[in-house]
Amino acid sequence: MLDLEPPVSLALPGPISTNNLFRNEPGKGRVVSAEYASWKKTARDAIHANQAPRFTLPVTISLFVGEKGVGQMDSDNTAKAYLDALVKAKVIPDDSRKWVRGISVYWVPGMAGAVAEIRVAPRAPLAAEIVGKVAKGLRELLR
Repeated sequence: MLDLEPPVSLALPGPISTNNLFRNEPGKGRVVSAEYASWKKTARDAIHANQAPRFTLPVTISLFVGEKGVGQMDSDNTAKAYLDALVKAKVIPDDSRKWVRGISVYWVPGMAGAVAEIRVAPRAPLAAEIVGKVAKGLRELLR
């Protein structure tokens, strides 16, 4: 995929909070919860139904997450399961910073489920470009 191509949009199931992915089981430690096992199967089926391509270059991902039925879920608790599902389905090679150069989460009122918008990552900004945006007296924090 080239940088000029439009993003790939994948319809996915509603989010599962990071807090619900695993449970502690005496004698075994952390194990996948039944809720997460079910969510992973639904996510895998959705990714296959989307006929998702395989990205071979670093990407940025925007998650548009429906607010229906999620209670007070934190934004930062939504991304992990989606990233893990994309890796498992081989849409992206890994969710390390080498492959996922940026991720954002947007809440969408009136929608259930989620849409992952994946695109080839643009050129990363230079450190000097970012540091230059900060007040001079605070730039030492970034060096």
